[in-house]
Amino acid sequence: MRGSEGLWRCAPTIFAARCGQDVVMLDLSRNDYLVVAGAGKWTDMDPLTGSLDIDDDGLAAQLSNCGLIFAASKPATVQRRTAPQAREDIFAAESQRPGLGDMLAFAWVMVEMIPLYWLRSFARLVHLQERPKGEVRQPSEALVRSALVFERMLVWAPFQGKCLFRAAMLRRFLHRRGLRADWVFGARTWPFSAHCWLQVGEVVINDRVDHVAGFAPVMVV
Repeated sequence: MRGSEGLWRCAPTIFAARCGQDVVMLDLSRNDYLVVAGAGKWTDMDPLTGSLDIDDDGLAAQLSNCGLIFAASKPATVQRRTAPQAREDIFAAESQRPGLGDMLAFAWVMVEMIPLYWLRSFARLVHLQERPKGEVRQPSEALVRSALVFERMLVWAPFQGKCLFRAAMLRRFLHRRGLRADWVFGARTWPFSAHCWLQVGEVVINDRVDHVAGFAPVMVV
C-alpha cells in the first residue's frame, strides 16, 4: 500500500523528522510526540513539503490508518519552514543591562502571555505567534542586544524554566521591536526528549549551541 510513486505526505498538523534510526512525529493539534522506532532506515523525507518515501508497505499502512500520513497524489502546494544546523550562539557577547524601555516592554509582553500561554492550546499558541516574513541569515546587533536583555530580565517571569514559555515570550518581545527569529521544535530519542528554541540563520539566540545540537529539528515556525 503506497501513495503515487511511493510517496506519502504528513497530515497538515503532523511534522516529522529522522532521529538516527527512528522517526519522530509531532502532532501539533495534540501537543504530543510519537516515536516510530527503526523507521528511519525505511523512510526518506522532505521537510519542506512534508513528503515521505516509505519503503515498507506495512509501516505506511499503519501510519495511514492512524491518520498521520496520506497518499501524495499531487505535488505539495505549501512549503514548510526549515532551519539550518545551528553552529553558534550569542552568549559570547557581553551581557546587556536592561533600560526602562526594556523593562516596560518586558512587563507588557508578560501580561500578554497570560491569555496566550495559559488560556490557549499548544496549536493556538504556535499559530498566534507572528510568523517571520522573508529570510534573515544573521542576527542584527539590535536582535542580539534584545535577546541578551531579555535573558537578564527572565528571572522576573513565572515558568522561566519551561523552554516553550521562554521561546514564546522572547519571540513576542522581539516582534514588538520589529525583530524576528525562527521557532525551532526538536527531539531526540533513547532517552526521548523534546525541546524548542529560537534561531536566526545558524545562530541560536536563547540557548547554548552545544545543547540544541543534540536535537533533530521536527517543526519550524
